Amino acid sequence: MAEDDGDALVPALGTIGFGLIGSFFLYQSNKNSKKAILTYNEHLDYKTSFRLVPMGNRNGLGVALKF
Repeated sequence: MAEDDGDALVPALGTIGFGLIGSFFLYQSNKNSKKAILTYNEHLDYKTSFRLVPMGNRNGLGVALKF
């Protein structure tokens, strides 16, 4: 049975290696997704979703919101 102990070493090292690589990619993915969300939200700060439009009809002049 002592001879079989070496056979499990290679798959265990492979699992640990792939786990480290996977955790690195997961960390980078989370970091980049946070950066992308912050960049997207930064562009929304300077833009409104409506405009004021001057209007006139038979009742007079006014200002309307246009979405």
